[in-house]
Amino acid sequence: MEANDIKNMIPIEYQPFFKIISKPLISDAEKVADSFIKAIKIFAPNVRLVIPHVVFIGWTPFKCEIDAFEMEFRPKENVINFVAGDYVFIDASKIYSLPAELQIASIIEELVHAYMNVANEDLTKLIVCDIYDRVSFVDGRYVIVSR
Repeated sequence: MEANDIKNMIPIEYQPFFKIISKPLISDAEKVADSFIKAIKIFAPNVRLVIPHVVFIGWTPFKCEIDAFEMEFRPKENVINFVAGDYVFIDASKIYSLPAELQIASIIEELVHAYMNVANEDLTKLIVCDIYDRVSFVDGRYVIVSR
C-alpha cells in the first residue's frame, strides 16, 4: 500500500486537508492505514478542517524532502506518534501490533494536536475520548471500552 492508495481511501471531502507521504507499507502495517482512515472518519466531522497538513505514515527515521534539502526525524524512544508544526508523523512500526481501537485513538490524538492546535495533553485526551467512544483514558493510558 502506497501514499496514493491511502489518500484515495480518505473521503473526498477531506482529501484536500491530508497530504499523505508514506513508505510502501508491508501487509502487517496496512492495518495502520486502515486505522488512519477510520480516525479521519471519526475526527473530521467533529471539526472545521481549514489548513492542510502533511501526514507521514511509516516508521522511523522519517525522511522528508523539501525543495533543496532533506530532513530526517528520529523521535525519542518513548514517543509513538508526534506532530511538528504542520506535519503529523504516524509510526506504523510502533502501533501496528496494538488493537485497532488503540491505533485509532493514538492517531486521533495527533489529529487533535495538529488540526485543533491543542498543546495540553490532558485536554487532548479528553477530546479524543469525547469524539471516540471506544476508548477512555484511565491511569495514564487509553483503554478499550467494552460494549
